[in-house]
Amino acid sequence: MASERVKSLQFTGSGSGALVGQSFEPSGAWPELAFSGYAVLADYQHNALRQEWVGKRSVGIRAGVSSAQPSQRSVGFYRDTSAWNMIGPVPVATPWALLERVHMLVATPHGALWAAQRSGATLASMGAGTDFNFVHDSMFAVTVQLNSRYQVQEIQTQLAHEVLGDVSVVTRFADYKLFNGVPFPGRIQQYWGGTQTLDIQVSQVQVNPSFVISIPGLVLGGEPRVLSEQLADGVWLLSGGPHSSVAI
Repeated sequence: MASERVKSLQFTGSGSGALVGQSFEPSGAWPELAFSGYAVLADYQHNALRQEWVGKRSVGIRAGVSSAQPSQRSVGFYRDTSAWNMIGPVPVATPWALLERVHMLVATPHGALWAAQRSGATLASMGAGTDFNFVHDSMFAVTVQLNSRYQVQEIQTQLAHEVLGDVSVVTRFADYKLFNGVPFPGRIQQYWGGTQTLDIQVSQVQVNPSFVISIPGLVLGGEPRVLSEQLADGVWLLSGGPHSSVAI
């Protein structure tokens, strides 16, 4: 995997995804997204990540609603213990997104190897391949499967989620190619609770890009801010976090 050379990398591509936990009905599917552009900058040396995608919903919000949706752009960051989104030119703290973005960094092939080395993981034979297990920073357990060429082919994790509770996440990698002498998968697929949430065809990989992620001053020490608005007698809307609630 040439991981000794990889301090950071950026991969770009296109494909599809889904808004996890955002179905409009309890039994409904998560809204699907068609990505015209998808990019992740993973900085393993500094525990930092930048994810950006441009896309739109590939189906309507619900039955009877037109599928013609405008394109959206999402830019999210994480470094150390801070997570934030860019809303236009303004960074906005999103501490509830920290766990998912830490997971996003670890659930890349070289990120899993970096995390395993830091955790002192050991290899174990498993059929034609090899696997190893570790707990990442006391946050979540990780199982990594390698193929016969010692390339990362699958990462299994168990995450806590605000909507789903404890959920199993499986990330699979296929079609490895050499990018600047570093093996990296040409296809990345991810499944949350058995439902596919990501399918990316990788087109470009930059090894050790010069871009450095710094924590904006507006984000340092950011905490969730819950706003209360009375809608009617005895009914309040609680908003400001990742998901709004109603208190009755």
